[in-house]
Order: sequence, then C-alpha cells, then structure tokens
Amino acid sequence: MGDGNLRKPLQLITIDDDQVVTKIVSEIATRHGMIATELNDPSSIDLKSIENIDVVVLDLMMPDIDGIELLRKFSEVNISKSLILLSGLETKILDMAKATAVSYGFCNIQVIKKPVTQKKISFAFSHLQDNIIPTLSAQFQKFTIDLPDIKQGLNNKEFFLEYQPQLSLSEFSCFGIEALVRWRHPSCGIIYPDAFIELVENSELATEFTLMVIGLALRDLRKLVNEIDYPGLVSINIPPSVLQDWMLADTILSMISSAGLPFEKIQLEITERSLSSNIPVRNDILARLAMRGIKLSIDDFGTGHSSFDQLSSYHFHELKVDKTFILGLLGSSDSQAIVRRIIQLGHDLGMIVVAEGVESEETLEWLQEHHCDVAQGYYLGKPIPYPGLVDWFQKTLPALKPVFPQKNKAVNTI
Repeated sequence: MGDGNLRKPLQLITIDDDQVVTKIVSEIATRHGMIATELNDPSSIDLKSIENIDVVVLDLMMPDIDGIELLRKFSEVNISKSLILLSGLETKILDMAKATAVSYGFCNIQVIKKPVTQKKISFAFSHLQDNIIPTLSAQFQKFTIDLPDIKQGLNNKEFFLEYQPQLSLSEFSCFGIEALVRWRHPSCGIIYPDAFIELVENSELATEFTLMVIGLALRDLRKLVNEIDYPGLVSINIPPSVLQDWMLADTILSMISSAGLPFEKIQLEITERSLSSNIPVRNDILARLAMRGIKLSIDDFGTGHSSFDQLSSYHFHELKVDKTFILGLLGSSDSQAIVRRIIQLGHDLGMIVVAEGVESEETLEWLQEHHCDVAQGYYLGKPIPYPGLVDWFQKTLPALKPVFPQKNKAVNTI
C-alpha cells in the first residue's frame, strides 16, 4: 500500500438511541484502530458533519426516525459509506433493508442481529477492514482521475496484477486464479479498479487497457507454469465494450500463441449484463475464441437479465455466482434458495459453478453440502501479486488443507 491518504484511520459513527450500544461499538472500533463517534439523537444529525465518515453503524428501529429514513437522507447529499445495520427484525425485513441501502449507494453492507455483543461487532469489523480499502480507494480517486492520467500510467507501466486463488471443493486443489488489476500510482499509492475501471471501459483506451491486462496475465502464467508446474487456469475479465472489435479474437489468439501457452489454460470472464442483447460482433469473437479451446465464464451471475436461450447459445465453461448472494448466504433463506437454484442450473447446463465472496468456514461448508464446485474468497486467499503467489502455492495452500471441510465433498470439477 502506498503512502497516500489511503492509510488514514477509518472514521466510524454509531447511530443508535441506546447509549450502551454506541459505547460498546465505539470501544471495539477504537481497539481496531478506528476513530469512533457516537450519536444517540439521530433527529438532530448534521449531514455535513459525517461527510468524512467511512463507516456508518446504524440501528434500524429508533423512536423518532428510523434507519431507512436516515439512509434516504444520506443519499440525498450523496453520502455513500460502508454500512453495518443493527436490528432484531426478521431476516426478510433485513434483506429488504440491505437492498434499500444498496439502492442508495451504500457498500460493504453487514447486519448485526440484536442483542449486540462484542464478538459480533469484532467479527463485523474484521470483515469490514478486509474489504474497505478498495472502497476507500474508489471514493478517494474517482473524482480526480481522468483519461490522461490513465494513459500516462499505461505508458509508465504503473499497472500490475494481483491474483486470487480459486479452490476445487472436491479435490482441495487450485482450480484457477483470477487476475485483478491494480494501479501503483506514483503519488497516491495503490489504487483499486473501482476508482478507474468504469472510466477506462467506456473510453477509447478500453481495448489497449484490456490487452495490457491479458499480456501481464500471460507473462505471469508462463512463469508460474515454469516455476511450479501450475496445472490450473487464469481467468481474465473482459469488459463488454471491447467485444465490438472484429480483430480482438485474432489479437488474443496471437498473444497466447506467442506466450507459448495452451489456449485451454486461459479463461475469459464476461459479465451476465453484457449478454443482455444479441450483438453479431460479440458473438463472432466469443465463438472464435471458444473454437480454439479458450474457456468462457459468466461473471456476476444473478445480477443481470440473461435468458435461457442466451445461456445455451454460448459454450460457457463456468458460471460465477455473484458475491452479494454468497456474502449474505448464512443469514438469508432467500439467498440460500437462489444459490441452490443457480448451482442446479449451472450443472444442468454442464457448467462448473464458482462461488465468489467466501469469507467463513461456515459458508464454505454450506457450499460443499450443496455441491458447489469451486470457491473463491478471503477465507481461502486474498488477492496477491505474482511473487507472493508462488509462496502461497508452496506454503499457504498445504497449510489450509487440515482445516478444509471434508465431510461433504462436492462434485468433481476438473
């Protein structure tokens, strides 16, 4: 991490009419290195005073104003923070509250069921601090980055990749790694893609940037194969905007051949939303890549509007369940029902099903019991740059095996 503003302590506010709760949250937040503020009378809140807050801990049910009303007020002045909801309400109502918070722009949303305990708060904060830095990076950078900055970063080779492992739930082996782009900015430190990727994908730099990412991934895959005889895939995200260039398939095929790698070790991830319409050039590109053995994956499944006809029209190898369903899996019967059906649909269509956002052993066990094929998430491995990836395979992966749930094996994935 760089030395820029991203290293500042997280600022947290707890909004609850119960002073005991706000004091407990503040004490634990302070232990986690945060700067904590308490508010017991939310009707008197000054929205300007929380513009620099990173985390909002919010009780849903309060006497004079409820939590949903406050979320609406925050959204009216574009305050979108990481959010922890406190409530004793039933699960379906909490799911509605989380969906409302998402629609108002909040992120990293968690729910602590009352009664509030130190253990519950500490767990929520640990999860939060694992995930909040990319979000803060986006908030810090998105209003200042422009295309000339990105072009200069490309010219100066400031972009690099980190890789997150994906583990087979039947074999306890590494099924693949996903390539995730980062920007080592000379003055701001590490910038995460939330801050710049949308700008890139909707610009004339989209194809150049995507080919840069593919080139880096192929270089690192080649080294990984040579160093440890790596048997898995590398997955690379392809934005829909670049699937409009007739020459893209030829360029990608040529790059893989020049790297001396088999096409079968490359997987391209396409978001479900990019399949929402029938575009000839996109179909042409994907068909030609699949014909050569390159694998195709549907990313963020469950958030788009793809039809069964579209799913069956492409030779997809993999279906990735959107992490919003996995993060809320244990506390939501609706999420469990959706994930069960996605797994069944993927298997019925002959696809491997990958769960993103696995952050606890309990989630991992649930996925095994329901025959999900592959898991990806912080519980198994955070994104790491290439030098650390070799060490992860040689040391961390073997150390994980003794605690890996084995009692209910998933279907074979490879």
